[in-house]
Amino acid sequence: MNCVICTDEIQPQPVSGWDKGHNPYPVKDKGRCCEDCNSTIVVPVRFSGLMKFEEAKELVKENNIE
Repeated sequence: MNCVICTDEIQPQPVSGWDKGHNPYPVKDKGRCCEDCNSTIVVPVRFSGLMKFEEAKELVKENNIE
């Protein structure tokens, strides 16, 4: 399975072996994302609810998310 954000293959989690990735919402509405995209893009965008909407859009733009 490939990440819907970076398109790299989703690797199994080292401890649990979970290989289904993470929920990419609100960056993408469907699919799954890898650990790297989850921690560097998805989680910050989720926390951006505390920021202004324009700042959140800039974060998405900086990471080349369409």
